[in-house]
Amino acid sequence: MPVPVELTFRGMAQSEALTSHVQAHADQLEHLFDRIVSCHVTVEPAQYRQHHEDRYHVSVTLGVPGREILVKHRPSGEEGPETAYDAVDRAFEEATRELEAWLRHERAKHHEEPAVRPGAQ
Repeated sequence: MPVPVELTFRGMAQSEALTSHVQAHADQLEHLFDRIVSCHVTVEPAQYRQHHEDRYHVSVTLGVPGREILVKHRPSGEEGPETAYDAVDRAFEEATRELEAWLRHERAKHHEEPAVRPGAQ
């Protein structure tokens, strides 16, 4: 079942191509963990006073059982222009790392649980 994606464009026109790009990334996350319950992505142009290059802020919020994983991609001052696609790619790369870390933590937590309940003998 595809990950349910809610996409918000702020301060820019909606783009079917960018929507498809975001959905493709969300589908890739589903291959890592098939119980993602929600995915909300916000794309907006960054506002800089001294720079006129294209830069974008992208946030990705993943809903997983018992938790939300939030990733925000914000361009640094040293970066040059980047497309909205590049910003989405970077945000989803970080979301993938965060999801993998959460999965490692969850697996380790379940391996540490005692096989026998305390007090039961």
